[in-house]
Amino acid sequence: MHVRSYLYGLASSLVLAGGIAAVAQGTNLDELVLATVNNDAITRKQLVNRLLEYQGDDALQKMINRSLVTQAAKKLAVSVTDAEIDAEIDKIKKNFKSEKDFLAVLQRSNLTERQHRDEVRFTLLMQRVVLKESPVTDEDLQQYDVRMIIAPDKKSAEKWIADLGTTDFAQMASQRSTDEAGRSTGGRMKPFLKIELLDVWRALNDQKVGKGAYTKVPVLLTDNSWAIIKLEGTIPVSSASSVEKERLDALVRRYRMDSWLTQARSDAKIAYPSTLQAALGK
Repeated sequence: MHVRSYLYGLASSLVLAGGIAAVAQGTNLDELVLATVNNDAITRKQLVNRLLEYQGDDALQKMINRSLVTQAAKKLAVSVTDAEIDAEIDKIKKNFKSEKDFLAVLQRSNLTERQHRDEVRFTLLMQRVVLKESPVTDEDLQQYDVRMIIAPDKKSAEKWIADLGTTDFAQMASQRSTDEAGRSTGGRMKPFLKIELLDVWRALNDQKVGKGAYTKVPVLLTDNSWAIIKLEGTIPVSSASSVEKERLDALVRRYRMDSWLTQARSDAKIAYPSTLQAALGK
């Protein structure tokens, strides 16, 4: 019943008003006609069944997520005010040239302003929950400046590490790395946050690589390639512009939220007493 209520809530206010009128008149709500095509009626029941069949599972999972966030917010005594929602929406609108452009994007996304507001409220509430449990620190926003040599296999990586005793790292990267883009930069990578390349960060951390040093044991990356990684240094967030800091902060917050939700779902007791097929009468 909750899924039906949620999906019906996605209908327009006009349909909702019509439904209320139908109930008041004693009409069976399931048989409420929402559209006619050459006198062929499309009823509310048909619409709900189609939504359940094609989007039901996605909507149900989103409702579960919202329930987890709402429960956590209540436990942590956090909330979001209307003024905070208004401020966030105003901030979003600044990314568009005009109100018309903003509304056009909502329309293409099949969202009403009310639905968009609700999505903003939920996102802000989730951020509030996550950040209260795990605030973002300057260390989280620190970027890593590294060079990397990609070897064809572990044996080659081991030999190249031995050769680095007499060979410059950047020169070896330019001459031997199997990564074409890396060869052109002497293995220098674009600075990154820990969360963006966790496998690289873990290798540096596990092997306790300091500034100017490199991994003495070949690193197997998540893409199954073998690498030698040199830490040129770290870039503190204090040296970033306000715009860049905001970008980095947004990346970390998004990662934290995804991780929190994954863990929350893992810890929760989520049961499915009835199937969506049962809701469809199948």
